[in-house]
Amino acid sequence: MSRVKKSVGVLAGYGLMVNVGSFGLFWFDKQQAIQKQWRIPERTLYLSALSGGWIGGSVAMQQFKHKTVKQPFRQIYFGATSANIAILLLFLNPAMRSRILHRLPTLLNRSDKRRF
Repeated sequence: MSRVKKSVGVLAGYGLMVNVGSFGLFWFDKQQAIQKQWRIPERTLYLSALSGGWIGGSVAMQQFKHKTVKQPFRQIYFGATSANIAILLLFLNPAMRSRILHRLPTLLNRSDKRRF
């Protein structure tokens, strides 16, 4: 199997898992809201969008009519969605991906030294 095919498979698997997980978070939060129980923190839902689960989260929001009216939540959620798309587009651009990956070890070494 070529390296590219393997990478595409890994990314597809990640995308599927994160979107199913995000869908599940919204479903669970809706059930908890109906039962007036402990809820999923909104920041967790934002992180699900930022990590790539915005498709599953958006579908769940529409299907379950959950978090569709609360405007501040929607603005931040779609801001996280936009940030995820921007990051994805940067990595799809070969020149930008090369620059980022080339500088990553340097950036990581700097952050390690600052911690100690």
